[in-house]
Amino acid sequence: MAKLSATNRRRLMIAALLLAPAAVPVALVAQDMNNEEQKDFLTGFVEGQLSTPERQIRLSNIDGILGSDVSIREITISDAEGVWLRVNNASLNWNQAALFGGRLEVNSLRAESIDYIRNAIPVEGAVDLPPPEAGSLEIPEFPVAIQIGELAVPSVTFGEGVFGLGSEIALNGSMTLEGGNLDAVLDIERLDGPGGTLDLDVVYRREGATIDLGLSLVEPPNGVLANLLNIQDRPAMTLTLDGEGPVADLTTQMQLLANDQTALAGTATIAQQADGFAINANLGGPLSTLVALPYRDFFGAETRLTTSALVKSAGGIDISNLTLSGGQLGLTARAQTTADNFVSLLDLTATIADPDGDKVILPVPGGSSQVQGGQLRVAFGTEASDQWQARIDVEGLETDGFDAQTFGLGIGGVARNLDDPASRMVTFNGDGALSGIAADPGVEAALGNSVGLGIAGLWTAGEPIELAELRVVGQALTAAMAGEIDGTDFDGQVRLATDSIAPFSALAGRSLSGGLELTADGQIFPLTGGFDLVFDGTGTDLRIDDAAADALLAGRVDLSGRLARTEAGISADDFLIANDQVQFSADGVYASDAADFNITLDLTDLALISEEASGALAVRGSARLTAPEDPLVLVLDGQVPSGTLGDYTLRDAKLGVAATLLDGAINGDVTGAAMLDGYRATLDTNFETDAELQRLSGIAFEIAGTRISGDLTRMVESGLVDGRLDVAANDVSLAAALLLTDASGAVNAAIELSPQDGEQGAGVTANIAELRINDISVGRADITAGISDLFGVPVVNGTATAGNVVAGGVVVDTLSARARQSGDTTSFDAQANLATGTDLDLAGALSPVDGGYRLALDRVNLEQGSLAARLANPAVLMVQGESISLDALRFNVGSGSITATGTAGQALDMVVDIAELPLSIANAVAPDLGLSGTLNGRAVVSGPADDPQMSFEVRGGGIGASAIAPFGIAPLTFNASGSFADEVVTLDSLSANGSGGLAVSGSGRVPLAGNGLSVAFNGSAPLSLANRFVADRGARVSGTVNFDARVGGSLTSPQFTGSASTSGADYVDPELNLRLTGIAGRVALSGTNANIESLTANLATGGNVSASGTVGLTPALPVNLAVQINSARYADGDLFVATLSGGLNLTGNLTGAPLLAGNVLIEQANITVPEGLGGGAQLIDVEHRRTPADVQQTLDRARINERTGVAAGSGGPQLQLDINVNAPNQIFIRGRGLDAEVGGSVRLTGSISNVQPVGAFNLLRGRLSILGQRVIFETGTVTLVGDLDPQLNFVARTEGDGITVFVTLSGRASAPDISFSSNPTLPQDEVLSRLIFNRSMGELSPIQLAQLAAAAAELVGGGGGGGLVESLRGAAGLADLDVVTDDDGNVGVQAGTYIQDNVYLGATVGANGQSKVTINLDVTEDLTVRGSAGQDGNSTLGVFFEKDY
Repeated sequence: MAKLSATNRRRLMIAALLLAPAAVPVALVAQDMNNEEQKDFLTGFVEGQLSTPERQIRLSNIDGILGSDVSIREITISDAEGVWLRVNNASLNWNQAALFGGRLEVNSLRAESIDYIRNAIPVEGAVDLPPPEAGSLEIPEFPVAIQIGELAVPSVTFGEGVFGLGSEIALNGSMTLEGGNLDAVLDIERLDGPGGTLDLDVVYRREGATIDLGLSLVEPPNGVLANLLNIQDRPAMTLTLDGEGPVADLTTQMQLLANDQTALAGTATIAQQADGFAINANLGGPLSTLVALPYRDFFGAETRLTTSALVKSAGGIDISNLTLSGGQLGLTARAQTTADNFVSLLDLTATIADPDGDKVILPVPGGSSQVQGGQLRVAFGTEASDQWQARIDVEGLETDGFDAQTFGLGIGGVARNLDDPASRMVTFNGDGALSGIAADPGVEAALGNSVGLGIAGLWTAGEPIELAELRVVGQALTAAMAGEIDGTDFDGQVRLATDSIAPFSALAGRSLSGGLELTADGQIFPLTGGFDLVFDGTGTDLRIDDAAADALLAGRVDLSGRLARTEAGISADDFLIANDQVQFSADGVYASDAADFNITLDLTDLALISEEASGALAVRGSARLTAPEDPLVLVLDGQVPSGTLGDYTLRDAKLGVAATLLDGAINGDVTGAAMLDGYRATLDTNFETDAELQRLSGIAFEIAGTRISGDLTRMVESGLVDGRLDVAANDVSLAAALLLTDASGAVNAAIELSPQDGEQGAGVTANIAELRINDISVGRADITAGISDLFGVPVVNGTATAGNVVAGGVVVDTLSARARQSGDTTSFDAQANLATGTDLDLAGALSPVDGGYRLALDRVNLEQGSLAARLANPAVLMVQGESISLDALRFNVGSGSITATGTAGQALDMVVDIAELPLSIANAVAPDLGLSGTLNGRAVVSGPADDPQMSFEVRGGGIGASAIAPFGIAPLTFNASGSFADEVVTLDSLSANGSGGLAVSGSGRVPLAGNGLSVAFNGSAPLSLANRFVADRGARVSGTVNFDARVGGSLTSPQFTGSASTSGADYVDPELNLRLTGIAGRVALSGTNANIESLTANLATGGNVSASGTVGLTPALPVNLAVQINSARYADGDLFVATLSGGLNLTGNLTGAPLLAGNVLIEQANITVPEGLGGGAQLIDVEHRRTPADVQQTLDRARINERTGVAAGSGGPQLQLDINVNAPNQIFIRGRGLDAEVGGSVRLTGSISNVQPVGAFNLLRGRLSILGQRVIFETGTVTLVGDLDPQLNFVARTEGDGITVFVTLSGRASAPDISFSSNPTLPQDEVLSRLIFNRSMGELSPIQLAQLAAAAAELVGGGGGGGLVESLRGAAGLADLDVVTDDDGNVGVQAGTYIQDNVYLGATVGANGQSKVTINLDVTEDLTVRGSAGQDGNSTLGVFFEKDY
């Protein structure tokens, strides 16, 4: 039931007493007037006596003023915002004759209803305080005795804002007031919601000054009191207050019960003393049971309040003792006031601390604010001197998104002449700091690590507060104000300078960023919303979490000029907001009696506010009013000279509004014109609106392909519309572009609207062809319908058919629907065929019922092949007000079912049962889901809709889905049970099992907002779940992790404890040619960090690595790891093999660009010079069509580029390198006769996918072997610059017979170049001949020539000798000389010549010592005899016939 504050009760009494005492003098004076005069006199008298400038009383339709039955149709009480209380159909039955006996006898005082819409606006400057003088309790004496036999109001409604909960009560009572004695009875019953009663009985006797008071409030669960106090779980509440005896010595007992358990109880006594009334109170109990669980420790098991006070007869209060204790809170205080109730002494100490040293969760909204401890100390008027001081200190402040280690603020000053109301003076001066700030980066950037606070000023009796300074100073933020404060009004200067406005995001309710410097001089009137300010400011890169506004505010924004809203109206003097994108200016005065106001807006490009538009926009507006009796003339014009809308060119676009406003009625015209894509668009309509109607007449819009016309009139009181709208569009594309919408297709429609017996009627005829709006398309549609009660429960006669409908990824091939009216019932049925092969069929009826409507479902069928979902039995949904009731609504789905029973709306009482539900039913609509398995469970939902409570249990088996298929954990089984209440999910149990070693169990508590998160998990999970983080590299993780973890804190700032471990895991990274085996480790979770206590892994190629350190469990995943490499053997799979040792550190954010830095020692490395120079074959450009899922998965993993067929570059986070590699020796380079050792160092930088090495290795020793000849290298370097394919430069020198030979090996290791030179200079083949055989080419035998060719092949690689081999063939006089390889990859030299025209003799000598002779005899052009004989004894002979055709 409703519980009213003292102020609200006074307001209701005003309404009630209007009907009684006011009638006494009015009736006496009105005896000689006629009926109309009586009404006018009574109305004027009551309204004049009770109305004030801030409160207007209005009465209407008064009847029976001279009789015993008086009625008033309506009484309203209004303020500046309108009516806040309305009394409907009030009536008074009274005994006029009793007035002559000095009595006002009211037999009955009634009202049909009272609407308490909202609380009245407080009067500026008014303070509702009792008089300063104290006295004894007295009941006022009226000139006549008052007796009200019956007070009855069957319905009193309260708006949502009156006391926080909309409700309705019934009020009954009676009252007798005579000779200073009072007898009153008041009974209140709540009519809506769960009910409840309030009973008040008061008896006061003037003789002896005794009182008998009894108050009883009883409410079931979810009552008004429980909601007002936001009591946990909204229990049943009982409040009693009883007291009986003389007022001078009265004892009262109070008790508050929740679910019949005492929550608060106590006693208060009042005793009259020589200097006033002494009041003592002692209240206590387990108050914590009434608050949410996170706050219970704050109040403790027992909360107690005790106080002793004296209300002085001469005025003022003396509180000698006030204590409040319980749990984590302690408060003691004493206080005194002067005779006029000005505080003259306040000695207060308050502490907040947990006895066990834990954090204290503060009982403030959100449940996310907590402190380590805090203290408040106030000493005002406690010393002999006039000094006063106060200080507050807080440690360990944590809120959602903002933390601070300490907060301290000390304020002091002088307080003089406190007992003299005319000369009192108080000064104040304080400083403080908020230190150790931790928040989001934007806030930290503005505030830094600490914020300084300062305040200073003076108050003198009868004068405004002089605020010398109020300042807040952070690292990049300065806010200050100085001036005078008179009541709530401020006159002075406000300054703000900050590099980031992010700290004001919470105040604005949205994310803010950017810099701002602003000064405002003038006045601010908070209560009336008025101000008169001169602005001067600049914003830089401002963002307010709105894409369009952010684009307009980009760069530098200047703000200047005066803007005011005062009693004289709105005025602006050169007010300007401007930057490179937009300029807005305002100038002039706008008031009720005169106006001359102008605004301009210039936007450089419409693309700033819409991606679908471009072009400069200019808007001009004005308001003109020359005299109060003249109409206000409003003009607004906008134009875009040139631009684009979508893909269309826009020229000469203009839109204008011209209107007049007079006596609340607006009349005007809207006109527009533009050239779009070469077609002219026009718009014309007239609009008018007043208290009775709103009308658009002569609507005419036209552009190529589209015409819209009609007239519409809406009646304000009923809300019903009368008129017609016609749409004829062969192609809506240009018309849609004007609305910044991408659309095409044809629409023809006629819509007729008309009132029908107080209800809205409508007729619709429409056909659609190939309509597409963004991603929704309709191939065809035809609609014909007549509708009654459109705004209520529609009654429809009509049909609709459609085909080829695509929306939300669902394709509907055909759709047909029919509706038939029978009385006030609409029967309907509809069928649809989806492109997936799914058929939908439903039928039912819609009919109105008292306060709502009834939806009867006769059938609902969804079928796809053998899979079907069907309504098990006809079902009914009742919708009444905001309540929906279901009676066993059951769907059979395959072999399972879903059943829902109960009510939903503002109050919830619903049970949902799921039995063997096949999840594959969802694939009928969205095949990509790939769901499989079954679901069982139950959910019970109750409580109010804005604070629902739910218990649930759910079980799943054989669960699979496309989304989890790559992880290899399907099929899944899981079980969960728990509840939801007060925005908290409580998991009683949770378990899940799947393939790959997945086994998880847990329980806990999950608040959706604020702190209090407490969840425990344990079990095991496959490491393959992490593959999505490395899949872009083609890498894979395998193995299992075991964990035992707990999560606390909040969802936005979770805190972790526990551990996780793994052993025997593997990691393969083909991009790095790396495989780690036997991965084992243990991680301890602490707060927001994962501490890696141990982590080791073996390389498949040899050696091992280990790591330790921390990984942050925040979204950025900050990491700080130390990695130790122990003789790890690494091969790149092509040129490089090395054994490494060293130490590395990994730091930074794993989601960004972490840095791997440190030192590595190469114990030994081998760089292999490849034997062949032939490049790999170019990949075939393959276009994949209808790629199977497994093939596509392989392509995605290999990252094959669709166009080039080559692996695409890695995306996402990139590991950065800064590694110093030291290799003093044992860097061997071997191949093609080369055998060298180098040493040196190199620094690796860049990213892991693009290593940038810088450094070199110098020759320690080396040689080159050619046909047994060994050449010693004199100098050599291996240089790495930019990639891992080193640059080689080796030079060997040897002396021969009259010649010095130089052999140079240079170029990339992957494609080296070997050259020969000599002194004196000779050709390369001659130099090679001199080097190997110590003789010239002309002196070589055929065998030596073959050996020389083999040597050349070994030096230049198996791909052929190029120019060198060709020189050798010519020198030997052979028809063919080539370097070849056999099936085993052995290199050999093949030579041959024609003995005769038809006889070819060839020989092959291999590097492995094997040789073979072949002969080809061409008998005819088509017949050939071939034979061969090898050194290994194998010989062949064959006859071959070849025919070209």
